[in-house]
Amino acid sequence: MSEGHTDRDLYTAIGKLTEAAENNLRSREALHAKVDQMANSIHVMQSEFNELKGSVNNVCSRVKEMHPSVEDWKRMKQRGIGLLLGAGAAGSGATIALKELWKAIT
Repeated sequence: MSEGHTDRDLYTAIGKLTEAAENNLRSREALHAKVDQMANSIHVMQSEFNELKGSVNNVCSRVKEMHPSVEDWKRMKQRGIGLLLGAGAAGSGATIALKELWKAIT
């Protein structure tokens, strides 16, 4: 083998190594860009999650504030239904009594 042939093989090998190193560098840069993009996406999602968490906590506190009022309205509704049933029964009793009184008079 001649020295020129060995030099050419050596330069070819160096060229291939340089190309592989450049390809590796581009691949790493692309990977880093993708990781940065994913990190930004995660940061945005985390911010949105924190906003949503605050909204849910706000709704929970409002529900806790309203719960006693809702319970009061339920009790009032039950009492109102009971009152209406009592008034209906009393009205029916009064109607029957008046009807019997009318029959006795006539």
